[in-house]
Amino acid sequence: MILRNQGQKVGDRRSPSMAFTLIELLIVIAIIAILALIAVPNFLEAQIRAKVTRTYADMKSLAVAFEAYYIDWSHYPPDWDSDGSMDEGRTYANLTTPIAYITKIPDDVFTTGKTNLHTGKSTPYFQYVGWSPGGGPPQLQRLGVQYIMSTVGPDLKDDLLWAHAYRGLDSYNRSYNPTNGTVSSGDIARSNIGFVPD
Repeated sequence: MILRNQGQKVGDRRSPSMAFTLIELLIVIAIIAILALIAVPNFLEAQIRAKVTRTYADMKSLAVAFEAYYIDWSHYPPDWDSDGSMDEGRTYANLTTPIAYITKIPDDVFTTGKTNLHTGKSTPYFQYVGWSPGGGPPQLQRLGVQYIMSTVGPDLKDDLLWAHAYRGLDSYNRSYNPTNGTVSSGDIARSNIGFVPD
C-alpha cells in the first residue's frame, strides 16, 4: 500500500521539503546582484586600462615613424592648421605616402567617432601640433619640443594646455596620471622628447 499526503497523487515522488522557498530564492538573487555589482566596475576598469595601454603603445609606434621621417627630411611632418582646420589626416598621411614610415595610422581609441573639443571635428587620429625648429611656445622651445600628439584620455575632456604641458613650467599640468584613478582628469600626450610629463 502506498502512503500519500492529502493532495499528493499516487506515484508522485516529490516531497514538499525538496522545493525552494521564497526566502531561498531571494537570497540567491541577492548574492547574484552583489557579485554583479563587484564584477561590472572591475570589467569597465579593465577596459579603460586596456585603452590606456594601447594608447601608449600606439603613440610609441607613431613616435618611431616621426623619427624616421625626421631622419629623411630634417623636420617633423607639417602641422596642417594654416586654414584653422587642424587636419590631422593630412599630417599623418605624410607617414604613409609616398614612403611608408608606418603601415597604418592607429586610431585614437578615446576620440574615434566623437567630436574633438579642440578642433570641433570628428577625427579618428591623435591631435597633433607641430612647430618648425625655433618655433612654438618659448617654454617648449627651451626643451627642444617640436611636436606634441595627444588624446583626451579616459575622462574624455581636452585638458592639456600646450604651452604648459611639461612639469615645472607652470602650476597648470593636466597630464593623465593613473595613480589618481583610472578615469582621472588629464590628457595622454607625447612629444619628440618623450611622454608628457616624462
